[in-house]
Amino acid sequence: MASISITNISKAIYLASYNKTGQDLDLVISNVVKFLSTILSKSESILYALSNLIDHENKTIRAKLYSVNKLEKPIIDKVEQELKDRYKIEKVYITEIEDKNILGGIKIEIDDEIIDLSLLKKVTQLKKHLLN
Repeated sequence: MASISITNISKAIYLASYNKTGQDLDLVISNVVKFLSTILSKSESILYALSNLIDHENKTIRAKLYSVNKLEKPIIDKVEQELKDRYKIEKVYITEIEDKNILGGIKIEIDDEIIDLSLLKKVTQLKKHLLN
């Protein structure tokens, strides 16, 4: 049996539902649900990949922002603008997560990428530099 990638399944679902409304969309969704029920073990991965495709189409990213305390709006706005510029996108959805292990600074997670601007990371880098 040939293997179908999660990305290909997500693209097929996206293309099948693109610009559909009413009964046409209901039929596509019904067929997708039937299909996903047969491969339930992979449905979470498929939905994640589908979400990424839709985000890419809409020039959007989703970021987790870790900090020791809740950040003020101007700081979040600055992070959002930096991410828009870096990834050349139009919209950033930020989920703030308080993490007492960071000590200070921030850490940003976007899919598999981590941008670590935490105090702990900087202290570790300084220690490594001083020991060399």
